[in-house]
Amino acid sequence: MSNKAQNPTVIVTGMHCSGTRLVAAMLSALSVRMGDHLRTAESRKEAGRFEDEKFVRFHRRVLAEACVRDEPGYPDWGWTESERVAVGRFNDFRDQAERLLMTRSHDSDPSGWEDPRATLFLNEWDDLIEDARYVFVYGFPWDVAEAMQWLWIEEFLRNPEYAYRIWDFYNQRVRDFYVKHADRCLLVNMNAVPADLERFVFLLGKLGIGSTDVGLAEVVEAHKPKSTEGQKSWIETAVVGNLRSRSTQGPLRARWINLERQDPLIDLTMLAWPDSAKLLTELDGLADISGDGFWQPRPIKSRLLRPDATDEAPVDISVITPCYDQGAFLIDAIASVERHAPPICELIIINDGSRDPRTLEILERLKGAGYFVFDQENAGLSTARNQGIALARGHYVLPLDGDNRIRERFLQEAIEVLDSSPEVGVVYGDRQDFGLHHKTQQVPDFDLFELLKDNFIDACAVLRKQVWIDCAGYDTSFRDLQDWELWIHAAELGWRFHHLPQVTFDYRVRPGSMSKMIDSIDVWEDFCKRIRRKHPDFYWTVAVGRIEALKSELKSMNSQLAEKNREVRQLESELKTRNPQIEEKDREIQALLTEMQALSARLVEREAELSRITSSFGWRLLGRYGQIKYRYLLPIYRLFGHVPAAIKEPNARAE
Repeated sequence: MSNKAQNPTVIVTGMHCSGTRLVAAMLSALSVRMGDHLRTAESRKEAGRFEDEKFVRFHRRVLAEACVRDEPGYPDWGWTESERVAVGRFNDFRDQAERLLMTRSHDSDPSGWEDPRATLFLNEWDDLIEDARYVFVYGFPWDVAEAMQWLWIEEFLRNPEYAYRIWDFYNQRVRDFYVKHADRCLLVNMNAVPADLERFVFLLGKLGIGSTDVGLAEVVEAHKPKSTEGQKSWIETAVVGNLRSRSTQGPLRARWINLERQDPLIDLTMLAWPDSAKLLTELDGLADISGDGFWQPRPIKSRLLRPDATDEAPVDISVITPCYDQGAFLIDAIASVERHAPPICELIIINDGSRDPRTLEILERLKGAGYFVFDQENAGLSTARNQGIALARGHYVLPLDGDNRIRERFLQEAIEVLDSSPEVGVVYGDRQDFGLHHKTQQVPDFDLFELLKDNFIDACAVLRKQVWIDCAGYDTSFRDLQDWELWIHAAELGWRFHHLPQVTFDYRVRPGSMSKMIDSIDVWEDFCKRIRRKHPDFYWTVAVGRIEALKSELKSMNSQLAEKNREVRQLESELKTRNPQIEEKDREIQALLTEMQALSARLVEREAELSRITSSFGWRLLGRYGQIKYRYLLPIYRLFGHVPAAIKEPNARAE
């Protein structure tokens, strides 16, 4: 690294959602002026955005001209699918850039700004700024991809693959610039910095930034996500603040994945995106504060059982995951099963005729890692689920859509319920929505009449395979809401349902997801007509039973009402009897009150008279005479041995 510059300009940048804001907050605490137009930060040590609004607007103007127009992607971040960005257009805005720099020059303190978009114009800024300093921050690709799913940006919700491509796009530029200018740069991993603040301060000092740790631990603590559980991985914390500000449900709960060093999501990410894995390894090798201690590359081998195993060992539960394109989401779903499934569990992936090349590539990689993937022509979700359950060896099955995630303890607790209660056929729980919106969906305990009106049980429920057999599988004539029809059919056959009052899975709400499709009134009305035509006797029986139950309830309520009416009449009768007695007592009370008032008036008169007497001149003279008599005459009488009775002391004893 170079010698200290007197007042360096510091650029904090790196991929979005990677922790650049936290690093900017740290620099601000170290007296680096990070801008006067920060987007939301309230103080140097409070969590918030440290992007300087002026630089953000400037970069956006340049990118609007530099990106390929009308091409899929997210041009606000300078990325489209062709990955062509005309960075030379920066020179068209060079005068504006110079004016921005003039507003940031200070005589006494180093200054700088933070904006991830600066990563795309590193060479251009370096030509403008003499001896600039750079702090590059990189996060793990799996963390960044998770954070991007919580940004309410439809492009990312539709295309999860974008997260890894943009991560590569940004970090390749970070790597290349750092290799050429390492003497003026810091490269740090966001997960590692909070654990090594002393070294971070030391490295900043070598760049001429800051001197001592002036409460960086406090800054780190302020940026930690609040009201979340299980977060050990430093996902971009500003996302949490954004969520909290838009939440209608109060404190956020456990939405972060608890990533250990050997978490299956890490292994699966490295399997599905080998280019990102290679680039991450390069960054860790170059970094001044590396993240290599927080993850470990290893050959992946699924611990989950396969339906084609030859040992014929019993299987507790089979997880069935259909996949039609959207292979990037599938990685997240499989990781949740690897993470939370009980030991004797098999996973069956049904490729329902996917055509997306990237999905097919991911499926082939999964096969190579030991996962069971059954390929079939595209036949729809019902057929795919039926095929998977038909292959399953488990006594119990869980349909898990490829874009959802199961939670800890769900499968184990469902197995315990089914093992102990043979009459129960289905175990379901609450769900956590995320994506286009986030909300905890708390569903009620089972009520058959309510189920016939509305499907409050998601497909992600554990059921006995026998239930599926009894119902002849999912009805493939239903394009949507097949699970609802299955639940109604199971209830018609007498199977009971058990509700676990806890969040059992995460449901990804995205453009085109099933939950958005059934919002259509036409779909809903069509389904209701068809389901009633398929189960007319059951609907009639339940409806008649409901009517009889309501009649019985109404009869009971009428009986209770009649009893209450009798009690009211009895009280009214007693009141009529007691009213004359009460009136007589009232008259006595009034007479006593009148007498008391008269006595009070006489008492006031006597007090006034006494006051007049004691304050008169004669009374005071009499008092003075008494004092003289006892003071002077009494000793004289005692001298002669005779005390008149009239002036004896009141307390003197008789001889």
